[in-house]
Amino acid sequence: MEKVLKINGYELRYSIDESGVIKSLPLYVKCRGGKHRLIPEKKLSIFTTSHGYKAVDLTDGRSKKRQYLHRLIYEHFVAPIPDGMVINHIDGNPSNNSIENLECVTQQDNVRHYFSGVKNKVGVHYDKSHRGKKWRAQISNGGSVDLGYYRTEEEANSAVQDYINTNLNHLKYR
Repeated sequence: MEKVLKINGYELRYSIDESGVIKSLPLYVKCRGGKHRLIPEKKLSIFTTSHGYKAVDLTDGRSKKRQYLHRLIYEHFVAPIPDGMVINHIDGNPSNNSIENLECVTQQDNVRHYFSGVKNKVGVHYDKSHRGKKWRAQISNGGSVDLGYYRTEEEANSAVQDYINTNLNHLKYR
């Protein structure tokens, strides 16, 4: 049986389980004429942000706030998240929110993971319309940097890695 906890800051309104299912808790509300009615428990809709993260909007009765599912799962089933720390998806997939796939890291380590992990091929694309050298290497670092065309995917990946090592030295593992 999965563990279910009340969400911090929303203890009277919402619960979360280890798989990321969020439910509103049963709530009595006052209606006209002094009567009360029960709003039953219901499962909330989780949506995907433009960056691929799963999120939900929670309310305290006055204002609505967006909460990211990976942070809620980590915070409730692993450990509190210290100030200045972020939650990294180990496999690089922002929609995989299993507890085993989440780790608490600094923002700098999160960026290192982005460039050294599975996403280091983000800037390498096959271009069948280009003659000869078909692999195009690009990197986004505040703006797009075109690193040129290469004969093989490995050469293009190497160009991306060389760019990171040369220009983003502060992000390299020490």
